[in-house]
Amino acid sequence: MRKLIRIAMVMVLALCVAAAAAEPMDGGWEIASQEAAALPADAQAAFDKAMESLVGAEYTPVALLGTQLVAGTNYCILCRIAPVVPNPVPHWALVYIYADLQGGAEITNVADVDIPGLWNAEDSASLSRTVAPNPVDFDLLDVEDGVYPASFDADAVEELEDGITWMTFHVFSEDTYDIAEIGLLEQGDVIVIDGRSYPVEDIERSDGMVLINGGLEEGGFTLVAEDESNCFIVWGYDDMTAYTDLGIAMLPVSEDVVYDDAADPENPETTGFADLAQAIEAGADWGFDQYNTRVSVENGRITAIERFYTP
Repeated sequence: MRKLIRIAMVMVLALCVAAAAAEPMDGGWEIASQEAAALPADAQAAFDKAMESLVGAEYTPVALLGTQLVAGTNYCILCRIAPVVPNPVPHWALVYIYADLQGGAEITNVADVDIPGLWNAEDSASLSRTVAPNPVDFDLLDVEDGVYPASFDADAVEELEDGITWMTFHVFSEDTYDIAEIGLLEQGDVIVIDGRSYPVEDIERSDGMVLINGGLEEGGFTLVAEDESNCFIVWGYDDMTAYTDLGIAMLPVSEDVVYDDAADPENPETTGFADLAQAIEAGADWGFDQYNTRVSVENGRITAIERFYTP
């Protein structure tokens, strides 16, 4: 991460020097007017897909700084970001994008590149910030023991040629936000929730709650402080919250697996290993997603699947 930031700083300084050479000016630094760079085809496709859900700011890719192969690919792209407001003040950031194996892509983190002297105090006061959920250190190729919000399709469970029954599923983490970051959030900033970017048009704080764009009851978002984690989380109706897709995992299913399905609270069912694939396929009409499904992993194997009722 530090290495990428150092690379980004060098590239940003070079761009600013080039801009200064073209239009000499007295005083401090000025953000360069950089044209979009030609990214590799796969990175460009992921960038374009992730931008489809973006509102409130214009992202101009400048350079692909790195990639990470997971169950899909993570990209780190240096971008020039300009909020969609009158007289926008642009800034630089490392934009992290996850592209899954099905052609989907989303922004998972935006880390502002802070270069002292790059903008003056008057500009920094009006600088739009992007606040993303706290990053999660998660290895899709070495899933640790735990219980994970998950989503999957009707054919998620299948026996392969190796004779082992495998399950393929999306792994999610609950969106949490740094208290200090939310404390600095203000009108004109952008917040990333559920993988989508939203402009902050207004914000209110009271009784440990933060109401963004009127809060939940007015079509916005309500954040509440979670004492155990010292973070903010998104509060929704029926205690639902927001999640980030960490990617796709594929794990063997334990022969002792238990599938508890209470999606229909009047007819709960429990299924074992032998009938698991058929039960999941038969119950697909109710849907398996991060809001109603949990997958338990122990010693690299799936030991339990739980689906509960959601209104």
